[in-house]
Amino acid sequence: MPMKRRYSNSSVAPTTNAPSPGAALGGLNTELDKLSPRFDISSSQIEILKSPSDFYEALKAS
Repeated sequence: MPMKRRYSNSSVAPTTNAPSPGAALGGLNTELDKLSPRFDISSSQIEILKSPSDFYEALKAS
């Protein structure tokens, strides 16, 4: 007679030790701060350039 296979299901819920998504992003921000500079400016200081010629004109004016 062939042996029957026995299957078991764990009734214990798996534990999660993974960091929360917010904590993971906090670490990413810290790493990005090390790699590239950041500075605060107001929205009135931002000008959207629509073409390459706008970019070159802005360079000439500086």
